[in-house]
Amino acid sequence: MIWTLATAFFDETTQIFDVTKSTKGMFYDLFMVLQEKLNFTATLNKRKDSQWGIAKVLSNGTVITSGIHADVAKGDADMIVAR
Repeated sequence: MIWTLATAFFDETTQIFDVTKSTKGMFYDLFMVLQEKLNFTATLNKRKDSQWGIAKVLSNGTVITSGIHADVAKGDADMIVAR
């Protein structure tokens, strides 16, 4: 659960909030344990527009993405999680 965006850093270029320090809850706690045990670091982000988006494959093989799918395609995110 994101408890506040007031203190979250906002990146004007990507239109994404860094909510790493503004998150709490059971899933966040589990994610922190995974980071420690598997030795990786991550930031948690929230899109300003909150769009899930789509990933559509055209007949010529071109992939068109929007929303959180586009974040992965552009390299702004390595993984997406939604509920």
